[in-house]
Amino acid sequence: MSLLVTTFGSREESKRGRAIMDDRGIAFEVLSPEPGFRLVGAPALVIGEAVRRDLSRTGAKEFLCAGWQAREEIEPSYETRERPPALEIFKRLPRTNCRACGEPSCLAFAVRVWSGEVSVNECVPVFADSGDRFELRKALEEVCAALGV
Repeated sequence: MSLLVTTFGSREESKRGRAIMDDRGIAFEVLSPEPGFRLVGAPALVIGEAVRRDLSRTGAKEFLCAGWQAREEIEPSYETRERPPALEIFKRLPRTNCRACGEPSCLAFAVRVWSGEVSVNECVPVFADSGDRFELRKALEEVCAALGV
């Protein structure tokens, strides 16, 4: 995320600037823990001209977009990545449609796992102590880890 970075000259200026951001619900990060919180960053997309103007009145110095400043150092990735389809999860489920997970079918369960709505651990035949399909556990865990779910 690109940060809009500013500095404050004194502790009082910093307090006023932080109060403005707090009042407007803008999340910010203190980038330099020096006394007075001199270096402060906030997501660049949420800082509009009105906020910049108000912060300038508090004594905020130059506004720098940290992402733009580091543009020469950032190496872009042109790799196309696709999220594997829910069918990759479904292929590794027992496909018994037992409904123990609360879904009407294993396919419906796979779609909900893929979307992040439920955990794959809710598949009773594979993950419960009483389950009889333990051999599927490793393959399911691997595909879900690759998906980030």
